[in-house]
Amino acid sequence: HFKTGAAIPVLYDLFRVDDPATGRPVNFATITRDLTERKRLEAEREGTQMTLAAVVERCPFGIYIVDDEFRITDMNEGSRKGAFANVRPVIGRPFDEAMRVLWPEPVAADVINVFRHTLATGEPYYSRDFVKPRADIGQTEGYEWELHRVTMPSSRRGVVCYYYDSTRLREAEEKLRESEAHFRSMTDNSPVMSWVTDATGSCLYLSKRWYEFTGRPGGSDEGFGWLGAVHPDDAASSRGVFLDANGRQAPFAIDYRLRRHDGEYRWAVDAALPRSVGGVFQGFVGCVFDVHDRKLLEEELRHAADELSKADRRKDEFLATLAHELRNPLAPIRNGLQAIRMAGVGGAVEKARSMMDRQLTQLVRLVDDLLDISRVTSGKLQLRRGRVELGAVIDAAVEASRPVVEQAGHELAVAVPGGPVWLDGDHARLAQVVSNLLNNSAKYTPRGGHVSLTVGRDGETAVVSVKDDGIGIPPAMLEAVFQMFTQVDRTLEKTTGGLGIGLSLVKGLVEMHGGTVEARSGGEGLGSEFVVRLPVAPAPAPSDGSDNSGGEAATPGPRRILVVDDNADAADSLAELLELLGNEVRTAYDGEAGVRAAGEFRPAVILCDLGMPKVNGYEAARRVRAEPWGKGMVLVALTGWGQDGDRRKTSEAGFDHHLVKPVEFAALTKLLAGLPAATA
Repeated sequence: HFKTGAAIPVLYDLFRVDDPATGRPVNFATITRDLTERKRLEAEREGTQMTLAAVVERCPFGIYIVDDEFRITDMNEGSRKGAFANVRPVIGRPFDEAMRVLWPEPVAADVINVFRHTLATGEPYYSRDFVKPRADIGQTEGYEWELHRVTMPSSRRGVVCYYYDSTRLREAEEKLRESEAHFRSMTDNSPVMSWVTDATGSCLYLSKRWYEFTGRPGGSDEGFGWLGAVHPDDAASSRGVFLDANGRQAPFAIDYRLRRHDGEYRWAVDAALPRSVGGVFQGFVGCVFDVHDRKLLEEELRHAADELSKADRRKDEFLATLAHELRNPLAPIRNGLQAIRMAGVGGAVEKARSMMDRQLTQLVRLVDDLLDISRVTSGKLQLRRGRVELGAVIDAAVEASRPVVEQAGHELAVAVPGGPVWLDGDHARLAQVVSNLLNNSAKYTPRGGHVSLTVGRDGETAVVSVKDDGIGIPPAMLEAVFQMFTQVDRTLEKTTGGLGIGLSLVKGLVEMHGGTVEARSGGEGLGSEFVVRLPVAPAPAPSDGSDNSGGEAATPGPRRILVVDDNADAADSLAELLELLGNEVRTAYDGEAGVRAAGEFRPAVILCDLGMPKVNGYEAARRVRAEPWGKGMVLVALTGWGQDGDRRKTSEAGFDHHLVKPVEFAALTKLLAGLPAATA
């Protein structure tokens, strides 16, 4: 190039120039043309042709050409390795010979005639169902093929054939048909109703069971027609759940009422899983189950559970009322026995009083156990936790159970380690556990037996063992003895009383403290052992010994006391006891009279029942607190109601203390002695 110096392709034409006058050549002329662009286009065309040739060569379809002399002139790799793999030679070979190598004579003749017709007329030919026995391989193969007439170089005509081997596709289709037939057979004979949808949510298939169950015409419920069998009240919500799950491509399960062929609507569960091919969502496959009978049973069970819950609440209410009604008459009995003791009588009277007091204590214990086991089983019992020294718990339990053990004439041996063992628990409830075990051993050991109480430590676990040489426990009953109302032997000769709740209460209280209890016995007549294990707690921080009570010194001096109770026997007997201690006492027999008496008498302490006519104890306390003269009085609820809720209500009404009937007289005198001297 004269400007850039770069070599470029050119077309150089040279012409001779003649003299017009003489006709002789006088010069030469040239015409030069830049062929850069043409060469570029030719290169692109050549590259495109090579690319197309490569595409045709590598095409998975077979392609071959037959010329107008009916010879095979060219074919791609798909043909060489496909249908013509066993035909040698092939290029340049007459088409008739090649066909007769491949196919039996009748088939080959038909193929040849089709080719000749397309070559002669130019009409394309399409075959979509060509399955014939191959002569060269001795087995059946299938092809789909088509013919087109083409113009070849030198304006010659020929026929190009495009084909692909459909043998494996047909085998796959056959397997698919077999699989579908198997699927339909399986689902149609399944006890559940099966269905399949596409990705849009439209139902493609419903099993025969669906149409048998619903009685609807076969095929009528595809698409969204299945909703026609759903109860009108459930159709909209069911469709919404289904479309939501379809949008999220997530599993789902819905309940709806489905109309059976007899017109009855029955509850069904419709559950499905998404299906996919190559990770692409295709729809759902699901099943419908008739769960009507199960629904009815569940409803019955729910109703039964509700009734049991109501019965349990009624039981709790009954036990609380029973305890209240039992405690009310027990209160004057205890007061009377205490008055007899304070009178200083002796001989047969004191012996009778002592016996009655023991039996009364046992009766009170039964009432308390009834309420405690109810609270434990319902989860309503609250522990008052704190650092508890196990030795003090054992002392309290032994003191409470000693009268029962001594009355039965047993020998009680107690072994407690020298050093303190600390627990995190409720002192009163832990003492109740050990006391119940001691009482149990005392009851089920023949008179004059032996009971041992041993305390030890196993690492970070405190171990308490109560062992006896009593009637023993059969091996089959070792676990059952902790169940409520269970007794080992109910025969008249061996029955020693009890309601069968003591050990159940022990188990519940021990487990609330994070421990375990185990029953051991060699069998009937070989005694029993109960082992309680409780987690040990760190020792409490040492006290500085200072008195932080902040109150005045307790004085047991006489006080002005008002007793308010609609049970006249309880009120009068308690008043007599208090008067024996030097107190000035008045009584009132209903809440209204109590408020009036408080205004006139101005007592330092009011002992008030809760359930009374005219004005109950809660309202009486509120009225007293509302008066200027009543703000400094000490109000003590003295009642048969002793649950946590009752204590909370008395506190809210203005009571300072809550004592449960029949109150231990020692507990009452301790409370009075602990009041500030200003109330004397």
